[in-house]
Amino acid sequence: MVPVQLITGRLPKDGSEVLMPSHLLSAINLDCAVGDTLDLAVGLRQDGDDILSQHVPYRPGDELLSVGEDKTYTVVGIYENPSLKLRMHQDIP
Repeated sequence: MVPVQLITGRLPKDGSEVLMPSHLLSAINLDCAVGDTLDLAVGLRQDGDDILSQHVPYRPGDELLSVGEDKTYTVVGIYENPSLKLRMHQDIP
């Protein structure tokens, strides 16, 4: 798990709540606030018969989203994009 820096709101308490990343909201010019609801198509990412997890990078042109259902989520927080900094230690062989 990656720590997040909340800008506003709180962490989700259950599967009907989501955090929104501020960098995504800016990139798609979406005005979203705590308390708003989002209606999203939820399904599986597939490449042929293979089901792709979140750990598999997006495969434009190869993967399809098979929509299973529409779900409504409540935005409970907005977070800043985490900046991961790797430190190199010269004393490690």
